[in-house]
Amino acid sequence: MHKDEKDTLEFPTQSVSDSEADTPGSPSKTQDLRNEGIVRSAYRLPVDASDPLAFSISGHTYQLMNISGRGAQFACAPEETFVPEQMLESVQLTVEDHPIQLSAEVVYTTLLEPERRVCGIYFQLSDENDQARLESYLERKRGQLFSGGE
Repeated sequence: MHKDEKDTLEFPTQSVSDSEADTPGSPSKTQDLRNEGIVRSAYRLPVDASDPLAFSISGHTYQLMNISGRGAQFACAPEETFVPEQMLESVQLTVEDHPIQLSAEVVYTTLLEPERRVCGIYFQLSDENDQARLESYLERKRGQLFSGGE
C-alpha cells in the first residue's frame, strides 16, 4: 500500500442553498449528508497482548497498539529517535508464528505520556503472500471483534 492511501475516509462538503432547503423533500442545512450509504472498509484494529502478533525493529521488540493491512502504531520510549519520513529497513512482524520481513516508513510520533511515545508507520511489504497472510489474520480478527468474539 502507498503511504498516501489513508485508513480514514474523507467526504466532500455538500452545501444546500437557501432555496433548496425550503423545497419539500430536500435535506435541511443541519442534516448530515456525509455518512449516507458509506461503509468503511479499512481501519486499524486494536492489538491485545494475547494476540498472536510480535513486532520488532532491528531486533528490538516493541508493543503494537493497533494494526491495519497498511501499517501499525507502536509504543516506544520517549528518548527513541523515530522521526517522520524515516525509513525503517529491519522490521519484522510476526503473524501467528510466521515472521514477515518488511520495511516501513515512520509517519508520525507523538508523546502519549511522559514515559511513552507512540509511532505510526506505513508498511512496505514486497511479498504478496505475506500481505495475504496479514490480511487473512486481520479479517479473522475483525470477525471476532464484530461478532462478539465468536
